[in-house]
Amino acid sequence: MYVFSKCTGEISEPCIVFYGPTSRGAEAIKAFLADMDADFLTVDGYSGYNLIFREKDVIRQNCLSHLVQKLDRKMEVLNCDLVAEATQNCSALLERLRSNQLDLNDTQTAIQAMIIGRDKLSTIFENERYAREMAAGDPTELIRWRETVRRESSAALFADVDTIFSALAECYCECKGSEYKSKRSSEPIGMFIAYYMNGREKFPTFLTNPQCDADNMLLERSNRVISRYRSTSLAMRSEKKSLDVSIMDSIIESARMNGIVNIKQYMLDAGGYMLYKGYQKIEERAFKKFEAKLDAAGLGRTDENGRPLQMLRRSYSD
Repeated sequence: MYVFSKCTGEISEPCIVFYGPTSRGAEAIKAFLADMDADFLTVDGYSGYNLIFREKDVIRQNCLSHLVQKLDRKMEVLNCDLVAEATQNCSALLERLRSNQLDLNDTQTAIQAMIIGRDKLSTIFENERYAREMAAGDPTELIRWRETVRRESSAALFADVDTIFSALAECYCECKGSEYKSKRSSEPIGMFIAYYMNGREKFPTFLTNPQCDADNMLLERSNRVISRYRSTSLAMRSEKKSLDVSIMDSIIESARMNGIVNIKQYMLDAGGYMLYKGYQKIEERAFKKFEAKLDAAGLGRTDENGRPLQMLRRSYSD
């Protein structure tokens, strides 16, 4: 089972949509995003998105979190002792790199350079968190704080990241047409740097567009919820049931993102009896198990007389 998902960014009111297609090809992605009305789209490096950006007037941001995840996985493949040794005395290496005094063909030196780049990216994420904290949920303030931290700090940090990875590309990658590839098959450094270079132009989009999220981790965290269906017969038994699960999880997770806790009552209010019964029809037995989990977590609360809580928003989040 494949799972597509899309959600609004941090500037907008939170909403998420899941979809379980039979294919993950470019045409399936195109159909899923056909009604998308957005100025920016933050995505990972999957090539299936390219069709969207060719046909829609939307600005692309390549996800920085996926970049870091790929870097971390490649670092795990390298010798752990070598990585530990490389973390020492890194402060002066960037200046030596800028003045072309580093031999990046040396594996240990290349690892040291990658660690510097990783640290710079971590600081960029800290800047993004700081902007969110200072904005305190106000979209206008979030835009203002993003403009400030990105201009005053993150732009210089990312310039250093680009300097490092571009220099490594000269040693570990080769450009074939418009695509970078590792000079040596399965070489960790070359494979990671090729990934960066192939998306290089779209990683810094966020620096000049404060409405744009630097990563899509808000979406990735929600994806963990629906991923459980990949291994269950409930979702895999038929395309229709897969769609049912996707629709209901879209409602549930969007409710959670908006701070709604009493989800059963919210579904009754928002969609009425038919929506609630439609949820039951996914599968009676599975529904009862999920209903029990909701009750155990206090999500299906009633008053002292056993009646449902009043249909007020405050009852959803108490």
